[in-house]
Amino acid sequence: MATRSARGLAAAGLILFTLAACGGSSTGSRDPADGSTRAAAPSTASEPEPSSPAESANLSGRLADLIPDVVGGVTLTKETVAGPDLGELEPDDAASVAALLKKVDGLPEDFSAVKAMGKGISVVAMRMEGTDGRQLGEAMIGVVTDAEEGNAPVEDVSVAGKDMKRISPPDTTPIHVYVTGEVMFVVQAADPALVGEAFSALP
Repeated sequence: MATRSARGLAAAGLILFTLAACGGSSTGSRDPADGSTRAAAPSTASEPEPSSPAESANLSGRLADLIPDVVGGVTLTKETVAGPDLGELEPDDAASVAALLKKVDGLPEDFSAVKAMGKGISVVAMRMEGTDGRQLGEAMIGVVTDAEEGNAPVEDVSVAGKDMKRISPPDTTPIHVYVTGEVMFVVQAADPALVGEAFSALP
């Protein structure tokens, strides 16, 4: 039977995926030695910090182009999901996207995402027309913390010079939520070094 924390990740579905699906461990290190530094004490706020307008430039192109093909020597396989495709998702994934859309009052046809997965890492980029990345980030955190019944600390951290939120569900690889402009990125990796590598390569 799945643990509650595993169910929490499953509830994030398309957005997060479980690391088991990409050949990694579902119980990766929670040690902050992932190259990140705490920017503040654990936070109860659920809103990711946005990047500056300069950092947000060049985000209007294809989402897939914003994610590197290789992170720390791990090749990522990318898959794009857009509004017309949401009806083809697995039930858990569809429920997760529906929960996200509900939180931002968004329409399926305005939603697009790219998932990039490799051994021990998943990177997801999401965009919703008419919704900024900050709203998506807050909604993403809400989906995870709701699934964990509030038992998932959220804190401000800085990784590779980027400010973001890190969610730490119990016994689960930490989830990093980073917002820049209208795009939200979610990174989860069993190897903490891959987290830093991923964020070094993201816009």
